[in-house]
Amino acid sequence: MCVTALRCVLAGSLLAALLTNGATGSAAPVPADRARAEKELQALKAKLCGSWRGGPCEGCLTLRADGTYSWTEIGPGGDQHFGAWGLKGDPAQPTLVLKCAEADDKELEGKVIELKLLRVADAGIEFKEPGAEKPKNFSRVKTDDNP
Repeated sequence: MCVTALRCVLAGSLLAALLTNGATGSAAPVPADRARAEKELQALKAKLCGSWRGGPCEGCLTLRADGTYSWTEIGPGGDQHFGAWGLKGDPAQPTLVLKCAEADDKELEGKVIELKLLRVADAGIEFKEPGAEKPKNFSRVKTDDNP
């Protein structure tokens, strides 16, 4: 009986110690380089928000601040797809990530499209699709909110 009580006390003490250490936020701090990269990606994400028009059959890509996108007027049939977007990788060579939720082409639904950003400027962006020989250039669509 005495041994069982001792085990209970030790187990309770160990559990209390684990919970106390976990509650004090003993998580490792975020490295400065990683924090700076995240901040740079957020600034780049804000710069990308808006509508961008490509060449013939490339359509209009709209990236919204809420993390959703629409890509409309694609190809001769005017296909479109919608979903969520974000950025990943090194801010100096970021990747635009589109996760398709709904599309005219059902094979795109649920797929992730990664576009290597080559240039981001106020007036235009340039990116390369996987397997493409040449990059695509899109120009910012002028609106009342974005002259």
